[in-house]
Amino acid sequence: MSETPAYQIVMQLNNAGRYEESVRLLETEPDTGIHLWLKGWALHHLGRVEEAHAAFQQADSLLVGENLGRMRMDRAVLYGHERRFARAYDLHLQAWQVLRTDPVCHALVLYNLGWQHLSRLQLDQARLWLSDALTAGEAATGEGALERVVTRVGVSTLERLSGNAEEALRRARWAQESAGTHRHANMPFRAEAQAHRHLGDLSSARVAQEAAVSRAAEGPYRASERLMLGLIQRQEGERADLEALRPGVMPLDAIRLDLHLADEARRAGREPEALDRLRIILSLDEPYPVHDEAPALRELYAWGRAAGLALPEDRRGQAGWTAQIQALGVPGLRVGGVSVPVRAGRAFALLVYVAMYGQSALRTLQDDVFPGVAAGQLRARVRSSVAQVNRWLGSPNALSLQDDLVIPDSGWTWQVDASDALAGRELVRGAFLPGFYSGWSGRVQDLLDGQDGSPSS
Repeated sequence: MSETPAYQIVMQLNNAGRYEESVRLLETEPDTGIHLWLKGWALHHLGRVEEAHAAFQQADSLLVGENLGRMRMDRAVLYGHERRFARAYDLHLQAWQVLRTDPVCHALVLYNLGWQHLSRLQLDQARLWLSDALTAGEAATGEGALERVVTRVGVSTLERLSGNAEEALRRARWAQESAGTHRHANMPFRAEAQAHRHLGDLSSARVAQEAAVSRAAEGPYRASERLMLGLIQRQEGERADLEALRPGVMPLDAIRLDLHLADEARRAGREPEALDRLRIILSLDEPYPVHDEAPALRELYAWGRAAGLALPEDRRGQAGWTAQIQALGVPGLRVGGVSVPVRAGRAFALLVYVAMYGQSALRTLQDDVFPGVAAGQLRARVRSSVAQVNRWLGSPNALSLQDDLVIPDSGWTWQVDASDALAGRELVRGAFLPGFYSGWSGRVQDLLDGQDGSPSS
């Protein structure tokens, strides 16, 4: 990024969460690509989403090279905040296509792709991208080597969510070796604290989390780390005014806070309030913090499941199933290695969509998989497609429609040829979902058309 006179000031304002001041300053500056990029970031955090994307779109036509790739990464992150995960993934891939030969940014864009899968609990896909990110980070030199702290923490988080807390702890401590003065020097210490929480060692978790607080930049990062310390103190039995810790925290950590407030309501006998809080949390379509807090909230989750809520439970050691999906060319499906006859259409598109992006809200499915279906008919059409997919898979609960979410069963592993082609791991063989079209399928086809024609190593 080539710095402009206003750049340093705007970056400081954005990092401190002072977005209104950032926008006011940028409105006095010329609309360069970099200024529009920074303006879009600030506008989005002020809730002015349409204006933000308009600024990003203008910037997209003005930026080139590393700046273009980094702007697309930022925009993808914000699409994730909007829970428009297919759009986010498209932009992450577009950023990767620009940055895959950049020695500084390559590891970071690979990490972002892995993180999207991780946040959707698609752990097998996450492992592929995060392993590539780790390799790129370790091979980098100079400025690029600074991103090792991020890629190492990513693998630690993956191991934690995979149930390997001891390995997560080892990876977190390894990441601390490269933290130094990195802008996210707090991350490895937070990762260590989370690993200790999963292992039940709250005393060690507290020490690590205090280190995370001390290393976090002022603004949303420091606020979030203080909240995490408050949650640990609550687990240790200390009284904590959790609501007082809410201002300024990052969105995913606000969900953690609300989970613990639901637990406080349940413990105080306010069960309707606890259920309402849990239902709101689940409707947000953010499975990562819900699963990550499970070891700290076992009683709450068991109580919620008994009330019919789709809360996670420990299923390690249980046998799983694998679905191999052919979305390029003639539709195909293999379950446990056995071919299953399928047909093109919305049900198959729904299976591909959920396998590629994880659990999905009806509001996004309406645009991406069920365009043209009236809102009053959407639930019935989705329910019918879910039933058809489950018949193909031979399991009544492989996919389930719960409130406004289509949720894949955590016991399934999903493999989609289109995902491998987008990642450069396979050749593109055939059109994407022939016979079905939506804005989403068109964007995926455009990305496939932009591949260089040969799989990467």
